[in-house]
Amino acid sequence: MTDDARTVPAPDATPMARRTLLDLAVGATASGVGLLVLLPAVRFATPPAQPTPGARGSVVGRREEFGENTARVVSLDGEPVLVLALPGGDFRAFVARCTHLGCVVSYNPAREQIECPCHGGRFGCDGRVLAGPPPSALRELPVVVRRDEVMVVRG
Repeated sequence: MTDDARTVPAPDATPMARRTLLDLAVGATASGVGLLVLLPAVRFATPPAQPTPGARGSVVGRREEFGENTARVVSLDGEPVLVLALPGGDFRAFVARCTHLGCVVSYNPAREQIECPCHGGRFGCDGRVLAGPPPSALRELPVVVRRDEVMVVRG
């Protein structure tokens, strides 16, 4: 065989293909990080949905199943909802997602506060922010007690 019969790749073909692949990988990573940063900002900027008039309630339990100063998290339409049984027999319900980054909140009966485990956000039994990074109060949902059934209204 002679030297003329061998195929020699162009000197820039391999490095250019690697560089293009590297550029695409860096671009995709930067786009992914950008979306992760932007998503909470978009969720914060969009107004929450309000219950529609005449919406039906979902039964979350019977009055006697709730002890005083207790809470339970239930799932309504795939969204976590915190139902509080307050002293005096009153009930309140909130979307159980922290307004900071959307972590699921829980009730601390000893402190009588709703707490976010992610960044230490704390809310009062009325949903208002007491401490931490949450920018706004929890979204409250209407509660109706009918024939000893506790119902949360979703719009």
